[in-house]
Amino acid sequence: MNAVTLPRSAEIMCKPLQHQLRHMGPNSRYTFSVYQTCVWDYSPSSGNPADHDSVGWVTQLVVDKSVRKRYIATQLLQTLKLHSLFASVKAVGLVSSHPAACNALAKYASANFYDIDLTFIRDHAEGILASSSISYLKAAQLKGSVFQADCDSGAVSSAFTSFYVDHAEPLEALEQYKAKGQWGLGDLLDGHEFLVIFPVAPMNRLPILCSTFAAQA
Repeated sequence: MNAVTLPRSAEIMCKPLQHQLRHMGPNSRYTFSVYQTCVWDYSPSSGNPADHDSVGWVTQLVVDKSVRKRYIATQLLQTLKLHSLFASVKAVGLVSSHPAACNALAKYASANFYDIDLTFIRDHAEGILASSSISYLKAAQLKGSVFQADCDSGAVSSAFTSFYVDHAEPLEALEQYKAKGQWGLGDLLDGHEFLVIFPVAPMNRLPILCSTFAAQA
């Protein structure tokens, strides 16, 4: 997953949101985990500005290596449900080389990670990425059997982002998901990242949830 700094011209279409979590790691050392997200408008069919949906996108999700496998990524993304910027989004997505990031987003969307709605991804991925103001997303090439009828690479839903990094840890995690029968996004290729997009219901109960949390604080 790429770190991204948004240009000022992108602020209107793509509103950034960042959150940092500090927690105690090994040897009583504080560590930090962080996410960065954006929300933008997407017209799925008509192209009419009045007929649009809001898309929430996770552009960065980083958990300190010393405290991984503690559901911290899941907890970070769940905080988005209490933010007004995400109250009206109808889809959430990310591109990432790490299966755990995809799994955390599935939990946010209350989706079945063992049986991802690939049809939804196929129908909306191109339009959603094209409507983004983030350069590497707009330029990403959709790859895998979801998008290519003659694909024989083993990829199912991926984006070629030219993001070449060490895949040792993601590939190790991927094998664990596959061994448990919990993976449906195919193989991870060099320069590629997994692409996931989930439909979500707008959170109309946001004020009620905020009031509840405030009362318990």
